[in-house]
Amino acid sequence: MFVLSDGVGLAEIWDMFENLTFESRQALFDIQLVQGDSKDLVFAFNDDAGNPMTLNGYTIRMDIKSEDKLSAPAVLEKTLANGLSVEANNLTISFGAETKPLKLDTYYYDILFSKDGKEARLVAGRLLIKNSITI
Repeated sequence: MFVLSDGVGLAEIWDMFENLTFESRQALFDIQLVQGDSKDLVFAFNDDAGNPMTLNGYTIRMDIKSEDKLSAPAVLEKTLANGLSVEANNLTISFGAETKPLKLDTYYYDILFSKDGKEARLVAGRLLIKNSITI
């Protein structure tokens, strides 16, 4: 089960693609940010019984694009070395000053998980950049 820090439950992650309950095999989650603000989102991954599933050993990347197309260039990229962190079954996505130059607009993202030659984009959605009065 995929659980956002506010308790929203979604689906099982690795046993991987066969056991996800979403037809598209992606959990959809929209993120709203105020331009330039610091914000951490924590996603917890658990099995169907509610037991934590460790994310150690996975390569994880998040691309943010201005268009919902594979060919569109990324305006931001987050990796485990830059804006993503893992502790046990929790994936934390950190946002901050890197969002200041983004236009007030809707962007699109997905999060790619890879391990042992398998890849899955398990979470996707829109990133909504809202206006900041003070920069």
